[in-house]
Amino acid sequence: NEQLLDEYTNHNNNNIDDYKLKYNPINLQCKRYHFHEFMIQIHQKIHTFKKLHPRSDPIPSISAQIAREARVLCFDEMQITDIADAMIIKRILTLLLDLGVVVVTTSNRPPCGLYEGGINRAVFLPLVDVLRERLVVV
Repeated sequence: NEQLLDEYTNHNNNNIDDYKLKYNPINLQCKRYHFHEFMIQIHQKIHTFKKLHPRSDPIPSISAQIAREARVLCFDEMQITDIADAMIIKRILTLLLDLGVVVVTTSNRPPCGLYEGGINRAVFLPLVDVLRERLVVV
């Protein structure tokens, strides 16, 4: 969005309010992440949460925080190669969708190819079903 904002304001010499009306007319809170960077942030949030609440499940709280910060969540290059990431993202994406967050993602693989050949992939497969049922795959 920042690059688009720079291009729009520099090219048309208009203000930010014009940009918001043209590209985000209902003023949705949007966040864009490279998927790998998002997962690093999630691991950091889990670590911080567990220090404060060692016996509590961090995923619902972190998911709710993300949903408060963004109604639209965009991922570049969704790629899952790690069992921990597979288990975490399965729960987070399911909760975010339940909380009404719109998820947009790019990937070099279709949902059925995510975490392909991974350890305990069967535990991850319910997310593939969620992605197919709740997202539009093109």
